Amino acid sequence: MKDLTGVPTPMFWLGVSGLGPMLGLPILFMVTGYCSSLATVQMTFGATICSFLGGVRWGYMVTDGKPLAPTWENVLWSVAPQAAAWLALLLPQSLGLLLISAGIGMSTFIDLITANYPPWFKSLRLFLAIPAIIGLLLTFIMKPFA
Repeated sequence: MKDLTGVPTPMFWLGVSGLGPMLGLPILFMVTGYCSSLATVQMTFGATICSFLGGVRWGYMVTDGKPLAPTWENVLWSVAPQAAAWLALLLPQSLGLLLISAGIGMSTFIDLITANYPPWFKSLRLFLAIPAIIGLLLTFIMKPFA
């Protein structure tokens, strides 16, 4: 996390703003009670984030100099988050929340062990992924009490 100081300012603040729906909705549920339609909003937002994360990896394979080689492994890891997010939106809400949490978690792990990403990117990924996953899991936990 020490490398967060190297994150470009727009990337940091837009990333942090993306935590709003991920954390704000579970907090709202704690105050007003669980709302299935708002949980779907959070889940859908999480699915778009999950898809975006795979796109970042794909982008690293198509830039000049190819910081990541377009191997089968790299390409599969770049499309797996999108496939998980799409499937999650087809599943019952509880399972969807878990699958999106797992997709964000797994893509974060893969990005952290990838040697070619800059240290600031890895720090940003971890800094944003942990609260996003916590928010999704809080919503999952609150659903049975609705």
